[in-house]
Amino acid sequence: MWLIHQGNLRPSELQRKIPDVTRRVLNVQLKELEDHELVTKKIYPVLPSRVVYAYRFREYTYSADRFHWPLG
Repeated sequence: MWLIHQGNLRPSELQRKIPDVTRRVLNVQLKELEDHELVTKKIYPVLPSRVVYAYRFREYTYSADRFHWPLG
């Protein structure tokens, strides 16, 4: 997550920056982050296909009892 927060990255760039992770584990983790709307996945219509992951900025506030998610 920190690496994506620093800038948009392709999966191969992420794998180079995290050498101990397998391609499968990386894909599963990226899918989970996408499902939780923490990152966005952009697929460019070129050959070979180009996929870029970007951090999805959301405003969060913290209270002593819970996190407050923005509405909408």
